[in-house]
Amino acid sequence: MSRTVAVIIAGIIGGTVAALATSWLWTRHTSGAQAPQALSQPAPQRTPEQQRAAALGERDAALLAHSRETTDPAWAGRSAAAFEAVYSAGDHKYRLGTVDCRSSSCLVELFWSSYRDASADSKTILRLSETAIQKGAPNCAFLLFLLPPEDPSLPYATKLIHNACPR
Repeated sequence: MSRTVAVIIAGIIGGTVAALATSWLWTRHTSGAQAPQALSQPAPQRTPEQQRAAALGERDAALLAHSRETTDPAWAGRSAAAFEAVYSAGDHKYRLGTVDCRSSSCLVELFWSSYRDASADSKTILRLSETAIQKGAPNCAFLLFLLPPEDPSLPYATKLIHNACPR
């Protein structure tokens, strides 16, 4: 049996949209995984203000959906432990905060000393998220929003959203 996971990374880095509305399909088979393939639909042209508003709307909708979920204690406990193990490992600049899992989604808090460090870590987070299932985490879609703050030198935090997780 194969499972397809849509992975969306939305971030505005250096004043431009790094990968807003860029989707990758990752098909995982019981015997292994195929490499990600880009979808052929290009993102519509938007102003930076429209791009930021769309990213904030998508982030807020995912956070609201997570907050409304009931908690399945057994699934949430296993999933949180697996995601904590995934995001604690490796070479990165972030500090792992809380991992909050419910019944089909998890929020992972990440903290950096600056937005620049967060931007530099984005590929590491993508790599860890793609390989999380190999470390026992559920095979979820995930969203990472790295929206630039007014002052990029201040400490920076975001929530990595894992959703549409199988139970």
